[in-house]
Amino acid sequence: MQGILRDISSREAAEAQLRQREEQLRLIFENSLDAVVTMTAEGTISGWNPRAEAIFGWEIKEVLGRRMSEVIIPERYRQPHEEGLKRYIQGGDSQVLNKRIELTALHKNGREFSVELTLTSVGTTERMSFAAFIRDLSELKRVQEAQARLEGQLRQAQKMEAIGTLAGGIAHDFNNILAAIIAFADIARIDSVGNRGVQESLEQVLKAGDRARELVQQILTFSRHQKQERKPARLQPVAKEVLRLIRSTLPSTIEIVSDVRLDAGRVLADTTQIHQILVNLCTNAAHAMKQTTGRLELRLEPLTVNEPTPLMPELRVGNYVRLTVADSGHGMDESTLKRIFDPFFTTKAAGEGTGLGLAVVHGIVHEHDGTIQVTSEVGKGTAFHIYFPLCEDQTGDVVAPTIEIPKGDGERVLVVDDEAALCLAAGKILQKLNYKVTTQSSSKAAMALAQENPDAFDLILTDLTMPGLTGVDLAAAVQKIRPGFPLVMMTGYSGTWTPENVRSLGIHQLIAKPMAPAMLAQAIRKALDASVSAASAKATPVP
Repeated sequence: MQGILRDISSREAAEAQLRQREEQLRLIFENSLDAVVTMTAEGTISGWNPRAEAIFGWEIKEVLGRRMSEVIIPERYRQPHEEGLKRYIQGGDSQVLNKRIELTALHKNGREFSVELTLTSVGTTERMSFAAFIRDLSELKRVQEAQARLEGQLRQAQKMEAIGTLAGGIAHDFNNILAAIIAFADIARIDSVGNRGVQESLEQVLKAGDRARELVQQILTFSRHQKQERKPARLQPVAKEVLRLIRSTLPSTIEIVSDVRLDAGRVLADTTQIHQILVNLCTNAAHAMKQTTGRLELRLEPLTVNEPTPLMPELRVGNYVRLTVADSGHGMDESTLKRIFDPFFTTKAAGEGTGLGLAVVHGIVHEHDGTIQVTSEVGKGTAFHIYFPLCEDQTGDVVAPTIEIPKGDGERVLVVDDEAALCLAAGKILQKLNYKVTTQSSSKAAMALAQENPDAFDLILTDLTMPGLTGVDLAAAVQKIRPGFPLVMMTGYSGTWTPENVRSLGIHQLIAKPMAPAMLAQAIRKALDASVSAASAKATPVP
């Protein structure tokens, strides 16, 4: 007998090692966080791991034997993808080999999304196969888009901060000019008593001045992100004023129709912001009809909601004032309608709009606890319906109390302002109120006057922001000379200054420019009376 023995330990070890590697590869294949698609040398799918099922929605039995491009690539991209895959399989295209390629993939349900694909060859030359490692980039894209939005919001916040700083400077200069206009108009109105025509014209000037003052304050409030004060008010005067404004700016080809009901009640509102809503909506309506004839409607009416409606579930049961602005313009499709309140979204040509108008409207409506509904049809026009909750207090319009204008008793007032025109206007008003006035447009010169003869004046009226020596510096220096001396500060932009912290500096009153004569007269009188009371209390001995 002859026996042949062969040591197969190394082979068994190699086979065990191979089985171990195969098991490791199987585990990697099945548990990979990326989709792994294996393909034959002909390019048909031979393997499809669980992650591929999760990412693309296809089960393995549905894709085996099919080409990868027809399963996961949108039809419009299949031909170039197939050509690239063919080049890779035939010759190992160096532009594709082991390179990460970003492309658009297709889910079984038709949804398209971004993926990252890496192709590699597997096996030997005699038994070649290929593997595609595919990573879903949807979450990464969402994160990148969110980061881009946050960066955009940060840039916008920085812009708004810059606008706030700029607005403060503009407000100071503009309010000085506006204060002089209003002051001289008031002086002229006083001097023209008996001339009704001149009186009416000056009243219109003062009304426009008040509107300008409110708009400047609104710019400052918007830049500082502060809420405006809301009061019970009727919207009829605002609607009529906007209609007068719009009529003068619209072409004659656009017909304006208004239905402003007098029985529409009062709402809790900031009328300046309601004015802004109407101007924005009417301007947009006019733009939608600029190429043709059209019709613009503005309606104000009371409305009672007795039960919730599916179209507007946020509109609760209750009483409302409905404000409607409608046009017969080109209208909007469904996709545009969904985005109209997005900041910076606009359908206007470059240079014609910023995309902020409707975003501001939406913000103001919600600040007023209101609801806005938009209906539109392409070619037939658009209608904006705004619902403001009726104010609980409907006892009647608040009649503004008659403001008394207290006069002086010959007190000596030093008026200090670097704006010569405003200095002159304030001086004339105080002279008419029976004060003896000295005006000075230089704060340093005013300081010299106060130091030279501290008893020459009974009160100083000074601007806050002045070159060389500010009103606060002037007030501090005067207080050192005469503690308790009555001081009134006026400012076009107070910034961080409030009546509380200026009083801590010995300043009796802080008034905002442009100031009406009554406001100025009351501030001067209060400061003088407070000074007299303080001096009297100090002189009276304690029993």
